[in-house]
Amino acid sequence: MIQHVWSVLCKNASFDVQTNSASLLNIVETIIAFGNPTIEKPVLLSMEVVSLWARGKDNIPTMGESKVSIIGQDVVDVKPITLEINLSKTSFHRTRITIDGFPIAKAGRYEFCIEYSMENENDWRPAARIPFFVVSNTKAKIQEISDAIPD
Repeated sequence: MIQHVWSVLCKNASFDVQTNSASLLNIVETIIAFGNPTIEKPVLLSMEVVSLWARGKDNIPTMGESKVSIIGQDVVDVKPITLEINLSKTSFHRTRITIDGFPIAKAGRYEFCIEYSMENENDWRPAARIPFFVVSNTKAKIQEISDAIPD
């Protein structure tokens, strides 16, 4: 059995080779778009989805796959990304997906859906949903913020 431990959406992740520890930098909850995103001028997402997986029972090696997909108002025909979960030799396994320049053409709520399946099974089981918001910031709002900053 595979156990999902955690998943995080962040701008950067760093992994220490000697200790195998992870540093998750700039956790993402909200993305501010300057102006209203459109098809012609989308917000380009650049971030990482990092997940930690564990054996359901420590002494039983197992294998499987994780699948990450994005859902939201404007997301159409985006194929999920699948990665191997290899718990055959170790008790923990991390997956890391780098998203570089994915266009979002509308402000609103979006989610990364993380699922997993066991080796030799066809069914996908839900593991996590990571919501984030794209918020438009118009020139008027930018000016309002700018005016509020003391000289």
